[in-house]
Amino acid sequence: MNIIKKLNTHKFLFIFLITILVTIFIYQIFLMTLSYEGFETNNPKIAIITSIYGNYDNLKENHINDENDVNWYCFTDNKNLKSDKWKIINEPYHLKDKDNYKYKEYYNYYDNIKDDKIYNMMCAKYYKIKTHNIDILKNYDYYIWVDGSITLRPDFIKNIKKILMNNDIKIINFKHSARDNIKDELNVSLPMNKYKSQKIKEQYDYYISNGFKDDYGLYENTSFVKKNDEQTNKIFDDWWIENLKWSYQDQISYPFVLYKSNKKPDYIINENVFSTEDYTSVDFNYYNNHVY
Repeated sequence: MNIIKKLNTHKFLFIFLITILVTIFIYQIFLMTLSYEGFETNNPKIAIITSIYGNYDNLKENHINDENDVNWYCFTDNKNLKSDKWKIINEPYHLKDKDNYKYKEYYNYYDNIKDDKIYNMMCAKYYKIKTHNIDILKNYDYYIWVDGSITLRPDFIKNIKKILMNNDIKIINFKHSARDNIKDELNVSLPMNKYKSQKIKEQYDYYISNGFKDDYGLYENTSFVKKNDEQTNKIFDDWWIENLKWSYQDQISYPFVLYKSNKKPDYIINENVFSTEDYTSVDFNYYNNHVY
């Protein structure tokens, strides 16, 4: 009798353990399904994006901690570019965008550009702004843009993840290091040779005449974080149109697009994006001080 009781007890424990293991397995499959379908998890999938066209920048390698669910993509026309960190993509996705037919009339559309430097600038800028339209990137939860010449701190991803997980975040921007409105940005940009062919004065006048109060701040667009969702992607679609229609000086158009969308950045990093000091918070070490 005691032997039968022991056998029944062992049988019960065995079934109990199997049930627990099966439950854990099913739960893990459930979590994977949620992640695949784009639902938020505690460990979002992140793509770090840069683009170099026409040898405008030199690609920097990065030594980053906490790289789970983070992938690195460099879109470039340089077929000789190599990297241990970045996945080098030579496919010209900017020429295959499903929305290109809408843009052919605009001043800075590829076919309308006569200057090679501006052409390369707009090619690279596509990957900065229209990331969500690229097929191989559609399953990521967040995109982080960095200029090709930026080197990130080792704790950069860890700190960005901390911000994302503790807040309902759609857009993270760096505060501009020197100015806080687009009028001042315009005045600095007007004498620059690279903007001589761009309609930045007309652009500013148009914004003001359409109700923009120039009180939406100014941001260093050398890097930012954006969520891959319908609302945020629409803002960036509109931003791309402003670059095509007026100028590639995207720091002038960005606050206006936020204003038209009734949206401000969810998190603004107040550190200087150009600084090389050893800040303890999220920070970049910036080598070549230029802005697209």
